[in-house]
Amino acid sequence: MAEPLTIQPVDPNDTNYWDIVKATQYGVFERCRQIVEKDGYDVRKADSDNITVLHWAAINNRHELVKYYLSAGAIVDAIGGDLNSTPLQWAVRQGHQSMVALLINSGADPTIRDGEGTLFTL
Repeated sequence: MAEPLTIQPVDPNDTNYWDIVKATQYGVFERCRQIVEKDGYDVRKADSDNITVLHWAAINNRHELVKYYLSAGAIVDAIGGDLNSTPLQWAVRQGHQSMVALLINSGADPTIRDGEGTLFTL
């Protein structure tokens, strides 16, 4: 008689099983790189709320991931989320000054207004 098959539950803390959004939020660079390079994830892709991984990297102040996503083709001025905002606007709202500088130095347009018409001043 064959032994019953047992399925081990996935450890939620094992970053090897995290999706790209969670890995981006927590700054797990190697997992993000694996998803992009080995799994073929398109960093320009937006979710159902039109949010990109660049938005998540910007709001969570993940400098290395922002640089990586931009080098992989992310759109610096992608519009997304409830307020139709750019990653730069997400970083401004959180007060991430060094992220704001990084995004502007990477070509982000500070003159874009969000969906409410707000123009963020730096």
